[in-house]
Amino acid sequence: MDTITVCLGSSCFSKNSAAVAEAVNGFLGERRVDGACVSGCLCVGACAKGPNVYINDRLFSGVTVDTLDAVLLRELPACKSSAS
Repeated sequence: MDTITVCLGSSCFSKNSAAVAEAVNGFLGERRVDGACVSGCLCVGACAKGPNVYINDRLFSGVTVDTLDAVLLRELPACKSSAS
């Protein structure tokens, strides 16, 4: 199961991480990606680089609504197999 965790700490939140979290859910729903667990967390300690998103325990910083799709397509195995 893929896990996606979006930092919702105050610094990331001020950089629009709530919209990133919404976009994650929209992406997964549109592409019918099953088995992904999406959650939010408090500060991950990389505040200056936020918004921060963990995908399967790998940290991605500076993720925006505009860059999110490319990151998820590259990192989620379910998306890789459906794109082939």
